[in-house]
Amino acid sequence: MNGLPMTLKAFESRLGPQAVLDHYDNWFRGQAAHESRTSRNGEWCILSIQHERYFVTVRARASLGGSVGTLAVSANPAKVASTFETQFPVPRALRIVNLQQYDDAGIEAEHISLVSSRAPRVDAANYEQLLSARGWQILRHEPTRAVIGGQLIEAQRGAEHAMLTFVPDRTRANATAIIVVWRKA
Repeated sequence: MNGLPMTLKAFESRLGPQAVLDHYDNWFRGQAAHESRTSRNGEWCILSIQHERYFVTVRARASLGGSVGTLAVSANPAKVASTFETQFPVPRALRIVNLQQYDDAGIEAEHISLVSSRAPRVDAANYEQLLSARGWQILRHEPTRAVIGGQLIEAQRGAEHAMLTFVPDRTRANATAIIVVWRKA
C-alpha cells in the first residue's frame, strides 16, 4: 500500500479477541525487542507492534465460538522509502494520492486514487482519449447513477480490465476525485 509491501491475512480463532492479541504480543516479546500498543475501534481490538524490521497490526473482534480478524505485516515504514509508481496510464495533470497493489493468488490488481483540479466530465474525456491511444477498448463511458456530475469508464486491453470513477471532490470546488480499479493481465 502506497509503495510499502504488505501481507494481509484473515483468521478465525477459538480464542477471544484479547487472548489473540496477547498471543501475538507474547510471541514477539519472546523473539525480539519491540514496542506494542493496544487500542479499540468499535467492536475491534487492535494490537500494533513495531519491531526494528517489521510493523504488525492484529485486528480481532468477537465471533460465535471465538474471534475473527486480520493480521497485516509490512516492513517498518521508517526503514522503507515509499513511492507511488504504477504502470497504469496517468495523465500529467492528475496527482496520485493513494496506491494499493494486490497480488491475490496470482491475480494482480491496483486500486489508484487520484485528484484533479478539473471537472469530472473533462477528466473523463481526457482519460478516454489517453486509454484509447494506448490500445485500450472503451467498453462504456456514462454518467454515474449515484453521484450527480460523476462519470464512469470501463475499459479493457487484452486480459486487463479497468473501472474508472470520476466524482466531484466535495472538499474542493471544481475538482475531481478519481478511483481506478485495474485488474492486470
